[in-house]
Amino acid sequence: MVQGIAQTGKIEKFILLLFSFFLAFGKYDPFHTGGLYFDAITVFALIVIFSNANKSRLWNKEYSKQYYLLFSIALLFYIASMFYGLSYTNEIPIKIKYIFAITIFIFFSYKFSEDESLKYKSLLLFGLACGLIAVGYKLGLFNKEFQFNKGRLLIFGENPNSISARLAAGFIALYYNILEDPLRLGKKRFVLAIFLIPLVLFVIDTGSRGSFIILVLGFILLTLVSKIHIGIKFFLGLISLFIASYLLLALEQSSLLSRFQDKDITGGRERIWNIIFEIVQNNLWGVGEEGYLIEMGLITDRVQDAHNLFLYLLVCGGWLALTLFLIFLWKLFRKSYVQFRKKNVLPFIFFVFFVFLMTKTGGIMTYLIMWYFLAYINSYSLTDRQYEKK
Repeated sequence: MVQGIAQTGKIEKFILLLFSFFLAFGKYDPFHTGGLYFDAITVFALIVIFSNANKSRLWNKEYSKQYYLLFSIALLFYIASMFYGLSYTNEIPIKIKYIFAITIFIFFSYKFSEDESLKYKSLLLFGLACGLIAVGYKLGLFNKEFQFNKGRLLIFGENPNSISARLAAGFIALYYNILEDPLRLGKKRFVLAIFLIPLVLFVIDTGSRGSFIILVLGFILLTLVSKIHIGIKFFLGLISLFIASYLLLALEQSSLLSRFQDKDITGGRERIWNIIFEIVQNNLWGVGEEGYLIEMGLITDRVQDAHNLFLYLLVCGGWLALTLFLIFLWKLFRKSYVQFRKKNVLPFIFFVFFVFLMTKTGGIMTYLIMWYFLAYINSYSLTDRQYEKK
């Protein structure tokens, strides 16, 4: 299944796979460096990609055009803040973390498109790291790192929705490798199955409704669309029913079930969104990030994240910034849809997954894991012209 276009050097491959593995760790720092170890790995990864890249292919390919859309959004934030009335004499208020994130997006888009084998190895290592975290949690290896707040698992000092999304993505990546075997691991790939149940239990403990729904839907869609024999699908269905009975017991004892029964499906975000619409009504071209903080502080007496990337783009960069981002997403959707029609459903699942997270997650604009998976989707090309015309 894997047909790499270009070979990746051993050192480059090692660093990129190291990045993929530790990306799954999030805020957890096994080396106690305050996160510096991962910053170093990330910088080295970008340097080796750029140093070994064919520069004309890096910047002339269709996916590189996405970078200009994303960078333009950063400029619109700056322009909007100037029109709002803010002045900057010592620095330009463009988020370095955002520029860093979209650089990761474009460089990994390029690398994944050049070396398909590396793409699947990267996803496998990400999923494996997620599995190790889930197993370690269940074995009590992280007892000093977690606590429960209102029935929801808080671990490594992270937001439960953030880490649950990461491990749900890891579950999908591992299950895809078990079903489709893109790296031709043969029977060895079935060892990955030992991580699946711990990953589901971990997501249940976090109480994240969105991550749990996407995990279940991803499992069902991958099974249905998979090219495996119908008999194997039937066997997987029977096993799933048996395991589901065990998972239901875990679900009943968790806060997740009560959160599904909660009438407030937005988790209090609706009030924030209404305030944002009030700000936008008087500032159609946006107020910039600093302006948003000022306006929110004036209305609520405290700073609150938008918890919706689309609304955040709208209030900070105006309708133009939101339009540019929707164009960016449209291009990704087309690529994921073409792959879906070709029975490769994984890009489509991850597209739906992260667009869903964009509607409910705070701080997602600089969420490296999101940009990593969007780079995976972006690495595919629109080679089927009949779909491209549509």
